Amino acid sequence: MNQVRSGSRRDGRDRWGHDRWFAIFGHGLLVAGALLAGTGAQAQSVSQIDQTEAKSAPDGGSAPFPDAAPFCVDLRKIIALTATRDKFASIAGPPREGNFRDVKLALPGWNDCALYGARTYTCDSQEFKTASEVEAAQSQAGQQIKACLGDTWAEIKDRSSSGYAVLHPSRGNASITLSIDKKSSEQYVVRLVVFLR
Repeated sequence: MNQVRSGSRRDGRDRWGHDRWFAIFGHGLLVAGALLAGTGAQAQSVSQIDQTEAKSAPDGGSAPFPDAAPFCVDLRKIIALTATRDKFASIAGPPREGNFRDVKLALPGWNDCALYGARTYTCDSQEFKTASEVEAAQSQAGQQIKACLGDTWAEIKDRSSSGYAVLHPSRGNASITLSIDKKSSEQYVVRLVVFLR
């Protein structure tokens, strides 16, 4: 059976010694220098993306199943925002605790969608009772995301592990991670994170 990420202990670390923050955001900060490089792209609002993005997948990929999952259209909008000057600013909602904010564009079928800072978007799946159920859900979500975003997106095997998948496009600075989080002894979720490398 695949291992899953455990919930936070009292010291804020999981059973592998990772900070909870790292479990959410993966390796994104290891390449923080890339965050300082501007893209030069012009700012776009979600409504502009609605009008221009629709028929082809971001980053030039083909998307033979434009509605591969209920969240596909909105995920494409989220990815398209990563190429704009203002990133996720146009979908930022009211502040939450810490550096989190609500979002104006939540992915259908996902829960508790939020922004962390200006460059990270995160959502949780529904809750599952067993490790096998959440592992199957993580695999299905990965397949749906790749079908939605097209053939330029792929899982990066050397950065993925059991319970943690990393997807990158062939070009562009967006990344997606799908991790399994154990919230309690009988509650597991898949956590989707879109962030800028």
